[in-house]
Amino acid sequence: RAIDSFVTRRAICGLTSRDYNRLFVRALNASQESPPTEAGTIVREMLAAQTASSGAWPSDSEFMAGLLNANLYSSQYKARMRSLLVALENHLRSALNEDVGAVSAKKSDLSIEHLLPQKWRTNWPTIDGTDEADAQRQDAVHRLGNLTLLTRALNPTLSNNDWATKSAELRRQTLLRLTTSSVFATPTNADEEWTDHEWSAVWDEERIRQRSLWLAQLAVEAWPRPE
Repeated sequence: RAIDSFVTRRAICGLTSRDYNRLFVRALNASQESPPTEAGTIVREMLAAQTASSGAWPSDSEFMAGLLNANLYSSQYKARMRSLLVALENHLRSALNEDVGAVSAKKSDLSIEHLLPQKWRTNWPTIDGTDEADAQRQDAVHRLGNLTLLTRALNPTLSNNDWATKSAELRRQTLLRLTTSSVFATPTNADEEWTDHEWSAVWDEERIRQRSLWLAQLAVEAWPRPE
């Protein structure tokens, strides 16, 4: 779990992996020299002790900053983004949900969907159509809060449709907590007293901003780092 957090946080923060071969050989050697029951603690402490830029384990604030990057989707390998979203989906599942098992990033037939489409100008025009409004909308497209997962069969059928059409089909088809708990329901960190109906009636830059923050906070929980 420590290695997963270390690698994920560094990747999202755009940090190099070029020294990983030496770093993890040292971690392996250190764990082999310790009692088996302490191997995990040894590896975790060793990774947390790294201070060089090529091996530092990003802090919560640094990880949050990487997750809230406006170009998160376009700056990461798509497989990594898909794994990130799959892990957040699994993290969201709780004892209150039906036991449908964990989603596997390797085996799952899920693909990344932009709720606000990448090609938004035809069916998602801004209200006033100014350059500033268009720039704000474009800035929201690749943010974490605009991303979810869909089956590969459903993804192309929704594509660039307007929100009324897209949300109606999503409601009928999706079972993922990643969508049901923060797209069709108000995230717990919302700034205002939204009803779920008000929250999901439209999809815009403000909802993307708040959902981005909510998902980023979940990611900090899902990939913890020692104090």
